[in-house]
Amino acid sequence: MIKRDLTKIPKVPFVPKGNAKTIDFILLEELMLREDLLKDHSPFELHRIGFNAILINTGEEVRHKVDFKEISIKKNDALVLVKGQVHSFGDSDKYKGYLILMNDEFMLKHLSASAQQHLHLLKPLYFSSPKYTLNEIQLSKISTIENIWNNQKQVFFEDILANHLINFLFLLQAVESSQQMDPTTIEYRDSQLFVKFNALIQQHLASNRNALFYAEKLAISYKVLNSICKSITRGTAKEYIDEIVTLEAKRLIVTKKASILETAIECGFQDATNFSKYFKKRTGFTPGQFKAQFV
Repeated sequence: MIKRDLTKIPKVPFVPKGNAKTIDFILLEELMLREDLLKDHSPFELHRIGFNAILINTGEEVRHKVDFKEISIKKNDALVLVKGQVHSFGDSDKYKGYLILMNDEFMLKHLSASAQQHLHLLKPLYFSSPKYTLNEIQLSKISTIENIWNNQKQVFFEDILANHLINFLFLLQAVESSQQMDPTTIEYRDSQLFVKFNALIQQHLASNRNALFYAEKLAISYKVLNSICKSITRGTAKEYIDEIVTLEAKRLIVTKKASILETAIECGFQDATNFSKYFKKRTGFTPGQFKAQFV
């Protein structure tokens, strides 16, 4: 029996099993047999992922936990998981389907700059774990990807695999209503600005929580940024920033052996006292109380 340190929720790096350096393809039924994955953690206990992933369920409905919230995944659903999220699998005997992993190099190596700009599926908004019900075309594409994976000795194996995976990702993304927007409309412009706003927060989280700072970075007024946030999140820009800070604080608290002060600094606070007050106001728990729930 593998012994684990339950006082710390692990960060899981990308360690591919096959011949592809940027992609891994795992049958969910075989997940618990992967010794390389089980060495330091259990997929059925909370862990923070260091890669992007698509979980495809072909069996009965399962319950999956993502960023401390439980999600129902039905047959033929695909769940997008992004780097940095904390998640865990539910009942091991119910999972059937596939888990496709992609590291940071995947998009840089296999997509043009233009394609990277348009494929935002792996860069979702902070509080979304997009879930899609796959149609027959998308399911057949997964079968093709599985067949390619099982023939790793073919010439240009990883390039062929990546091309089919990218095609699947675009097919998946095409069902989003935002992809159907006319690029000339205000709604499309606002959605693109919000994606940029989200990326900027992640980039500057440790140094700035001021909404005006982000408005200036986007070359728009604070009023316009607030209007965009209200139309998309039903809250102000400041409220959205606070939601991100709180979620990132939760992730850090349960995955790092760090002091409250160190966590506070990573979340943009200068001292532990103000951070603890902020965290308790937003969650109802002190950082220590919140961590204790997962130990």
